[in-house]
Amino acid sequence: MLLPGNLWSQTLVLEPVLSGFTSPLYVTNAHDGSDRLFILEQEGRIKVLQPGVTTPTLFLDLTSRVLAGGELGLAFHPQFANNRRFFVNYTRKPDGTTVIAEYHVATADGNIADTQETILLTVPQPFANHNGGMIEFGPDSFLYIGMGDGGSGNDPDNRAQNTEDLLGKSCVSMSTIPRVCLSRTPRQRVIRSLARCQDAMRSLRSGYGTPGVSRLTSSPEV
Repeated sequence: MLLPGNLWSQTLVLEPVLSGFTSPLYVTNAHDGSDRLFILEQEGRIKVLQPGVTTPTLFLDLTSRVLAGGELGLAFHPQFANNRRFFVNYTRKPDGTTVIAEYHVATADGNIADTQETILLTVPQPFANHNGGMIEFGPDSFLYIGMGDGGSGNDPDNRAQNTEDLLGKSCVSMSTIPRVCLSRTPRQRVIRSLARCQDAMRSLRSGYGTPGVSRLTSSPEV
């Protein structure tokens, strides 16, 4: 690819937008037309910033559940504007297990979340680092969960290469990550993991169906 010569002479300048956060990890939005920003802090707080203002307010406080220094991820349901459902990935106290949980907003304006959770999936973590944390809905309406290799250094237990282990599976392709399919009808929500599906499904609460199981595969199609 050829680039104009004067491009290299230009100076890029970073302009601060917000400050005053404690270990901010991620910024996202609800895709509901509100243009709000949601900022995640590592200790377990999610704050919401309204358009045109500079001071965010507290959307959800999970500090009593999140292990200090834990990973945190946030994804809003594709139909969030109608069903007010969203999902959080966090490492829980006291054992550092990864938790994928569902939440709902508690107010009509959608700016405060209900702290009651429905746990969809738990994945034990053998070490305190390399725990992942990213979750996001794809265009296929699947919730994609990025899991780290479980920690320590150099993946000592070879989890990333173990097709029977959820750890070490990345968000690169549909065929190599755990994925949770959450239908628009709450009673029809489905969890399907592409590795160690049986263990994952034991963590489901009542009301979640499991009509199909897929194993890890090298094929680009599932």
